[in-house]
Amino acid sequence: MPCVPYLHGLQGANDPYCGWCSLENKCSLRGACAEAAQDPLYWLSYKSGRCTTITEVHPPQIQRTTARILNLVIDNLPALEGQFFCAFSALGKVLVMNATRSANGVNCATPHTQTLCHLYHQERVNHFTAKLSVRMKVGPDFVATNFTFYDCSTYTSCTQCVSSDFPCDWCVTGHRCTHDTGENCRNDVLVTGVAVKCWPKYSFRTWFCPRINKTANGSTEILVASGISKRISVKVDNIQQHIARMRFLCQFNIEGRVKQVNAQLIGEVMYCEEMVVTLKHLISQQLFAVIWDVNKPFDNPENIHVLIFRCSGMAQSCGICLELPRSTNVAGVKILTIGAKYMNIVIVCQPFGWIGSKHAQILRYFRYFSPKSGPWEGGTNITIKGINLGRVFGDIANNVRVIHEDRKVIAECVPHEELYVKTTQIVCHVEKPPNLTTGLMGGPMVGYIEVKVLNDYTARSREQYSFVNPRITSIKPGKGPRSGGTILEIWGLHMDAGSSAEAYVGALACNVTVRDSNQAVCTTPASKETIPQTVRMKFDNGLRVFEDYKYLYVEDPAITYVESGSTGQRGHSQRNTKWWNFN
Repeated sequence: MPCVPYLHGLQGANDPYCGWCSLENKCSLRGACAEAAQDPLYWLSYKSGRCTTITEVHPPQIQRTTARILNLVIDNLPALEGQFFCAFSALGKVLVMNATRSANGVNCATPHTQTLCHLYHQERVNHFTAKLSVRMKVGPDFVATNFTFYDCSTYTSCTQCVSSDFPCDWCVTGHRCTHDTGENCRNDVLVTGVAVKCWPKYSFRTWFCPRINKTANGSTEILVASGISKRISVKVDNIQQHIARMRFLCQFNIEGRVKQVNAQLIGEVMYCEEMVVTLKHLISQQLFAVIWDVNKPFDNPENIHVLIFRCSGMAQSCGICLELPRSTNVAGVKILTIGAKYMNIVIVCQPFGWIGSKHAQILRYFRYFSPKSGPWEGGTNITIKGINLGRVFGDIANNVRVIHEDRKVIAECVPHEELYVKTTQIVCHVEKPPNLTTGLMGGPMVGYIEVKVLNDYTARSREQYSFVNPRITSIKPGKGPRSGGTILEIWGLHMDAGSSAEAYVGALACNVTVRDSNQAVCTTPASKETIPQTVRMKFDNGLRVFEDYKYLYVEDPAITYVESGSTGQRGHSQRNTKWWNFN
């Protein structure tokens, strides 16, 4: 049995014939391991349970910009003559350094800082890991481990610096992250990293970074209305005395443009000067920072940011405005009316005179409704378009009806929840008026569409809705082929009533293609029978039957024969043709 499958040492193999050939870094038979007889550690049998292993590296990781001598503690390292090497490998590249044998392993230097760039991709990467292996001048690596190079200088904020996995400290005044406070932070205030085991008396803990803590209302979002002057304030923490004497700025990054205003620290609150922000987009989340000493931003671990919004473009009615996400309607709205023929609702973001989402003192207004008439029997779906027609379906669920001028109810109109559009559309199903019998004998009954919102505030249509009695007066033509396809004109009164209309020739549906007040046009279906059929129409819930005469299905036209005659005086040939049912 070959030993090749066991590529990673002896553990788990338990093969009595195989062992680990340390110098060649492979699992093999004893006879296939060169010089196995010279040292018991050259070839390790499975019974020994031991492999050549790097158990420790001192130091375990280093700053990328420094060079150190590493001490590798290696178990079961064979006694070898010749030169040892440490190899640092990453991205397919290898940097080889001389190594010397020590009592418990080997010692070697890390690569020169200028050559390390070959082992990682990005210049500002905060750390990278290389494979650290030990080898002889000739032969493969016989033991390896991972080794990390880090770079404290890549961290640009105190929070990032001191919460990293590496021994980095933050110099507050110098506003820099460093691995060497003695060299880079003399006489400075320090915030010591969590990975540093030794904590000097003058250091702060990780949460002591100078930082923006929260807004006045505890949110991480600062709301700013486009075009409106506003003063922003935020709470700050851990501001040492020497920082408090500095100049402060509030900095905004708005659609790629940096805007700065002066700021003042009073107690624990930083107040930015009033500013006006203009925004091209409807809503945009933008970066925000408090700067001290010209170019040093406070930490912002909670990602406190500015949400800028332009109310005038976000909603065309107060109802829609109040249905926007809560964060965008707290700035307030003021309603203005413009125009004589119709009403425009203009939203103006202002910190005064605003209508909040819990208030309902806002104008309800119909733009239009359709259709304008329906049969006395009801069943018509009326579509109402308007402004501020409820914020949720429950606001109008049982509050739509057709009323007289004196507000007496003619009929209820039951809204469809699945067709409701917040604030702008209601589709309701008209019930039949209670005086249906009397109505059919008289003329149209008219009324207004009324919507009550929250059982309190009312909107009423300007135009009237009519309950009418559609009537069929004639049909044209009176007959057609049994194969169908005849364009049948059904004439009458109020033929456009209702939201839907169906036509029938006998029991067969006749597809309605056009309707107006005087006629409906449909295409007849094919019929199996050639007998007179009654024409009927259904207007929503109202059925109308034409009883003056019936539509007659006849046999399809047929040509029985064509007879060629003699040639005429001008050379034209004459044909005699006979046919049936061409009329």
